[in-house]
Amino acid sequence: MDKGLLAITRRRLLTGAAAGSAALLAGCASGEGAVRAEPDGKKGGLAGAFHTPHLTVGADTARSVTVEWVNPGVDRLELRAAGSGTLLKSIESPARGVTLEGLGFPLHAVQLTGLDPAASYEYRIGESGRWHGFRTASDSAVRALVFTDTQSKDLFKTWKKIYRAAQKQQPGADFSTVLGDLVDMGSKLGYWEDWFAAVRPGAMSQPIAPVMGNHECYRMRPGERHFSRTFPAPYLEFFTVPGNGVPGLERWFYTFDSGPVHFVVLNTQWLDAEDFRPGLLASMKAWFLEKGRKTDRPWTVVLMHKDIMHYPSAKKPGLKVGFSKTGRALMPLFEDSGVDLVLAGHLHTYRRRGHIRNFRRAASGPCYFVCGVAGNLPHDIAAVHKLDIVRGTRPELGNYLLLEADSGRLSVKCFLPDGREFDRAELVKKGGAA
Repeated sequence: MDKGLLAITRRRLLTGAAAGSAALLAGCASGEGAVRAEPDGKKGGLAGAFHTPHLTVGADTARSVTVEWVNPGVDRLELRAAGSGTLLKSIESPARGVTLEGLGFPLHAVQLTGLDPAASYEYRIGESGRWHGFRTASDSAVRALVFTDTQSKDLFKTWKKIYRAAQKQQPGADFSTVLGDLVDMGSKLGYWEDWFAAVRPGAMSQPIAPVMGNHECYRMRPGERHFSRTFPAPYLEFFTVPGNGVPGLERWFYTFDSGPVHFVVLNTQWLDAEDFRPGLLASMKAWFLEKGRKTDRPWTVVLMHKDIMHYPSAKKPGLKVGFSKTGRALMPLFEDSGVDLVLAGHLHTYRRRGHIRNFRRAASGPCYFVCGVAGNLPHDIAAVHKLDIVRGTRPELGNYLLLEADSGRLSVKCFLPDGREFDRAELVKKGGAA
């Protein structure tokens, strides 16, 4: 990353930096975790937040993972078996030039493939960097942490607390997923700085499966009082997810496998993206029917941001309880494709609904959850739909979910930040159907 980006102190608006970024790049030293000094002598937080590597899920969490980092001088990754002195791989990663908010910097991403299942590895950035450990998933089971709506107005202190509590209370998860609205304003690099700082050091050893939310597509220009829509460039650049083969939408939706589960990550932002990615919904539907839903794994789980329902709230008191445009567009696809479980966010509240088919309670069909909130912006929705079996606490205390599955059973447990189990549900495979 060039010094014009690295040197900006946390919480400062990124204004007026473009003019000085090229000059500040000259003489920038290499070395993981280095601290860059601002022209005024203050130390920038971006060096620690972006400079430190993070892991993103590969196409199969038992055999692949992507390591990503920002550094203008270190373009090599080394891999070894944990505790071994022998290198397995030394991979050169030429920087991909990226410009965000007028600032240019080099981004590196190395996709590690051909790994052994349930094996421990260590990697480092450069020949003198620190070694960081990670473990691949097994083929027989999966254990995943589920968060949603981490956007914050408290410098992500609440998100940091919930994320670290989950890591401590549920050790050994194969990956974490965040179901959209990671930050409040996707264009603001300072928000991303604080977000990545909150997930250190966990994200250095546990892959993240990100989901795009509507706030990833927002910005606020000087003098504006409301968000306006913008291309979600920071989200797309910071997470090199498995490819989907759709030109122009390569990182907008994707699939990956973990143990017995085929995960399908969908993008519910077709209205927010209409100005710069028209036809997102149609393209995603075609991809889902042709490729996304196909799997030989016992379970199929959909991860997405916007929920299948909407409720009246303080911001929209006149809204009636009912199925949303997202639900009406996607639920028939899920039913026809044998999807077992759908996890969504967006509402900043928790709901377990059970099986729904043809927009009614059913004995089989996809099981639906809206997964709560992990930032400091709970919505505390009072309304309840007749299909809601369990609703979140009032007031909302924040939460996370633990998903566990083997070939015959899949469970979802909801935990409060203090570790108390709030709710649970289990699906069982019988003769190939849940």
